Amino acid sequence: MTLGLDFGTTNSIISYWDGTKPVPYAFGQQTYTPSAIVYEDKEVVGVGQDALTYWSSNHQKAKLCRFFKTLLTTDNPEKWKAVGWAIDKSPYEVAKEYIEQLLVKSSHSIIKNRGMAIEDLVVSVPELWQRGVVNQGAENLMKILRDDLKLPVRQLLSEPVAAVAYYIWKSQLAEGAKKRILVCDMGGGTFDVALCEASRNTVSVIDFDGNDSNQAGVSDLKGILRNVYGRAERPIDETSFEFIRDLWDLDRNIVMDANGRKLELAYRNYENSPERYGAMPVFNSGELSVTAADAFEAFDGIYKGIHTVLNKIKQRQGGHLEFDQLLMVGGFSQYFLVRKTILDYFKLAETHEKVKIIPRNDSLFAISYGATLVAANQVEIKELYPHSIFYIGYSWSQQEVEIPIITAGKEIKPDTPHFAKQEVKIIGNDFDLKGYVQMEGDAKRQQEFKKPVKLNFKADLDKRYKIGIEINRSNMAVCVIRDAANQEHKIPLGELFKKGIYPVTD
Repeated sequence: MTLGLDFGTTNSIISYWDGTKPVPYAFGQQTYTPSAIVYEDKEVVGVGQDALTYWSSNHQKAKLCRFFKTLLTTDNPEKWKAVGWAIDKSPYEVAKEYIEQLLVKSSHSIIKNRGMAIEDLVVSVPELWQRGVVNQGAENLMKILRDDLKLPVRQLLSEPVAAVAYYIWKSQLAEGAKKRILVCDMGGGTFDVALCEASRNTVSVIDFDGNDSNQAGVSDLKGILRNVYGRAERPIDETSFEFIRDLWDLDRNIVMDANGRKLELAYRNYENSPERYGAMPVFNSGELSVTAADAFEAFDGIYKGIHTVLNKIKQRQGGHLEFDQLLMVGGFSQYFLVRKTILDYFKLAETHEKVKIIPRNDSLFAISYGATLVAANQVEIKELYPHSIFYIGYSWSQQEVEIPIITAGKEIKPDTPHFAKQEVKIIGNDFDLKGYVQMEGDAKRQQEFKKPVKLNFKADLDKRYKIGIEINRSNMAVCVIRDAANQEHKIPLGELFKKGIYPVTD
């Protein structure tokens, strides 16, 4: 069984390859499964919608966990508590048990229901998880999938790139035809953008960027609820049963077509008559009414986040962001204000030939379907590595030299070492591996590394050594030291940095 998993911040989707096409898997009669798990006395008693239903009736004794995906990026309990984490299990443990229930263990799991083993699995992740030099979120997710659950993971795949994979497969581009596609993925935790060149069955990544600084859908929902609670003079406790219940209710309501039309009507008239149209009720959240003004005022942070990401890519592309097709995917792309902000940025109407309005189901499932297509070898992905990596060592003449290993923007052949052209001398089996990463972005900066290394083979002063970087399909890198006899010593790139230092490019 070949599988794609869109492991989302607010909802997750499983799909599989039936031999001709990707097909959604219904987990407990749901193909769009809330990323929620509920515990009672530390035991799992519900996943997805079952978790929400059980918790709603038993919230005094049950513990609901959600938004655990975004917390995989840190091992710091203080940061978990700061965003309302109130269970004595770690986000890592919760994410592991949630995925295990989805795929392997529960009565609804795809393995039990289809009676087949998983042979190939591709899991989608935020673009930023592949863009950092070291990303703890990707590392932790890979450990869960490969080490804990023993699943045959081929790779972690960027969410927007997965969406492009599905688009080109479904569009059946003519042989030899190429399209430059810009995909905007607004999810619950991140806003990701990828600029790709696509042919009939290949996606090549040109540029990408993203924002996970509370600028995506969940942040907007919380902002709306704060407005609603404040107007009703209700205490705001984001860990309370009422707030969490209303947040899930809001998540469901805000992307409904009928509510979107009400917001659009109010928006067109809001500037001329803010009091009248701002007070216009759009829908209820729990016992409280949500007005158009609540939604508009809370959206300001999302608006800025979208513009920030698009401006970064535009600047790197020389001030002109050219594309043949604009795709908008992800659960929150259904939200009227998200679509409007992106379209207004490019001065495009929804009817423009460059704009591809994907039907709701395709938009929700595009990332999972794309992951399935890559797992099934229907679409090939060609990634670029976004940073430059340099080694500082001794040349054959015993001069300390700075040697480039990887150059930013280089197309990567996965799981194959990329060695520096210049061979070096290693003085002793115990030595300091030194170098730096040139962080590519709006403001280039260096991240230096220095680590005492003990080789797993005997170093010889009369031998030349190669220093290289090997990058897997998930854009996770290891440093490789190789001697003339092809003996190798490998060190994950993250281990070259001091504990707790995870470079980012925000």
